[in-house]
This record gives sequence, C-alpha cells and structure tokens, in this order.
Amino acid sequence: MTQRRLFTSESVTISKYYYHSKDDNERQTKSLIKYQNIYMPNTGILYSSDEQFNVVAISDGTITSVKEDEILGYIVEIEHQNNLVSIYQSVSNVTLEEGTVVKQGDVIATSGPNSLENEKDNCLHFEVYKDGTLLNPESIYNIEIENIK
Repeated sequence: MTQRRLFTSESVTISKYYYHSKDDNERQTKSLIKYQNIYMPNTGILYSSDEQFNVVAISDGTITSVKEDEILGYIVEIEHQNNLVSIYQSVSNVTLEEGTVVKQGDVIATSGPNSLENEKDNCLHFEVYKDGTLLNPESIYNIEIENIK
C-alpha cells in the first residue's frame, strides 16, 4: 500500500504535532496551541506552507458536514468505512457538499488561514476519530482503513 496523502504540495510542513500525554516534554511543548493567551493540547496535526496547497481526501468516504467556524475557518468532515471519521479544518475553496462521495486523493478544498496559529497563511488542521475516539493522525497513514483499531 502507498502512503496516504493529505495534500499535493511538497512544500507543506508540520507546524504543530498531535499532543500525546506520553510524549517527552519537548514534543509536548511543540504540540501546544496558543489562542488568546490560553494554551491547549493539539487534537490533530497542523500542516502549513508559504504557498496555497490542495487538500485531498485521505480515503474513500462520504462528506457528512461542511461548515464555517469563525476561529477554525471552513471544516469538512468525511465518514469512511470502519467507523473512521476525518476532519479537515482551516481550509478554503470548499466546492463539495454534504452527501458527496469522495475517493482517496480527490481534492476537497485548498489550504486556508488558521486563527489559532498564524505562522503561515496556508494551513490544514487534520483530525481523525475511530468509533468516536480521537487518534493521532500519523498512526493511520500507512495502514489499511479496515485494520485501524
């Protein structure tokens, strides 16, 4: 299996990692988000770039929600097989609607601004849930969806 991708650009980097309580102090510090002088653990991974980039579906699924949030920007939620849900936050140029079936690699949006972290103007904050439980997104990139536990 090839590694799943979330974007089509090679210039995208990780700005904030997923916060895990078992990580060392340095990694935990790099996984905190500051907003209005409040620090909170990052519940996903924040990707960013100096240039706008296409955001693609991590796996086949159905778009279950498209909404706009004043802090997080546009949010797209996709339900996949095996009770897996992927959430794409801080995106722009969303042209797909709720109920749209997408295939792995389909463009669903472009990167957008993020009010939580302003390192770069082009961001994607990505979260993954399995059976309603938050997962580290990095844990699913190289395995088949049906094998995610």
